[in-house]
Amino acid sequence: MTERFGSNGKSLANLVMAIASYTDAKSTVEYSLSPLYNYQYSSIGKLFERLLKVDKGDISIFSGLVESFIKDFNPQFSGIIKTQLDTLPVYKPHSPTHPDRSAVYKPNLTIQGNKPVEVGYNISSLNQGFDIKWSIPLSLKRVSIQDKSIKVGQQQLITFLKTIDQEHCFVVNTGDSSYGCAGFLSQLYEYENLVNIVRLKNRNIYDYSPHGDTNGANKIYGKVYNLRRLQEKSNRKNPKTKELTIPKTSIFEKQPDAIDHYFVKTHKGRQVKVELKLFHQMSMRSQNGNNMKHKVFDVVVVDYLDTETLKPIHQKPIYLAVCGKKKNDITLLDAYKEHYGHRYDIEPNNRFMKHQLGLERFQTPIQEHFDLFLPIIQLVEWLLLLASSEVKSSPQKWQKYNEKPILEGQRLSIAQTRKSCQPFF
Repeated sequence: MTERFGSNGKSLANLVMAIASYTDAKSTVEYSLSPLYNYQYSSIGKLFERLLKVDKGDISIFSGLVESFIKDFNPQFSGIIKTQLDTLPVYKPHSPTHPDRSAVYKPNLTIQGNKPVEVGYNISSLNQGFDIKWSIPLSLKRVSIQDKSIKVGQQQLITFLKTIDQEHCFVVNTGDSSYGCAGFLSQLYEYENLVNIVRLKNRNIYDYSPHGDTNGANKIYGKVYNLRRLQEKSNRKNPKTKELTIPKTSIFEKQPDAIDHYFVKTHKGRQVKVELKLFHQMSMRSQNGNNMKHKVFDVVVVDYLDTETLKPIHQKPIYLAVCGKKKNDITLLDAYKEHYGHRYDIEPNNRFMKHQLGLERFQTPIQEHFDLFLPIIQLVEWLLLLASSEVKSSPQKWQKYNEKPILEGQRLSIAQTRKSCQPFF
């Protein structure tokens, strides 16, 4: 640590190990009570002051050091790299000294009529996913008022692509429906070793059929389809007459190019058939200056069916866009089962960062200190990942009856690792 972070290396290492193992802390300053922290509580604030002073207030310098430090210890930095992109809100309603706060989403199910908003920050998180249900942040960036989450996430992906081996690495990135738009996909299409698998909302898509015999501009878009079921009604209204518009042809009326399926069991033991349909060479309209001409993608429709009646279980299927120049290297089954099916792993990790690692409890009157805390959280999670294969589960006596038995050689979960690694450290 001292080689990378200089004189701040020891105190930084102490803080990272304390956060990664001391589960009794209710606030950031209480990490000084950890037996692994060898300084006074006041040194936590002084560490942030020194980091700002060394980097002359440029937080990106410290973030870059952390990301390069993580790269050297990454256990999977070749072959197919699975990444997930998401935006998580951190609530700061009582921080008036933070000038860059904005309205963020907060579900409100208690008071009818209240809007689902709160004052705080949006954090753009680019994570690397593993088959063991670990999803660890490669980059955490606070979204400022002037920026948009999808643009910040876009830049995080571009920065990450520049750090990997272009010949031996292939990145498959997944994202929810907020990234299924021209503003996100258009700028990333030019990168050869990147494929984005993002969810699409109810929208119109087109057959890609370019030809020039139109006595005018070359035609690019063919027949239009709407992402809805055959019986599903359109909710779109004519802006002038306010009447429901006539819906476009349903995507289910188009003959799929490939069909596949597999079976899964729910937690209650119910067997469900997962049916996948693939539609090749589709396109969407350009939007707000984001050019989507000649940037084709495949559409995957995912339906969960009852094995006895073969009727859909959910009201709406899942629509995915597989976009990238190497999209044909990903099979229909892998697109959902191996890649997008693991996108949800980022959600539990977001909650773990906020509630267990103190991201939401971190209270400071200085906004730059909060920005510095984000890369520290990255160091904590990667330390837990490296320790998870070496530590043994040691729950409290009253907790061991609720936990599943750990098999020989099985990696612990991130929560189990944090409860058990203090003696190991």
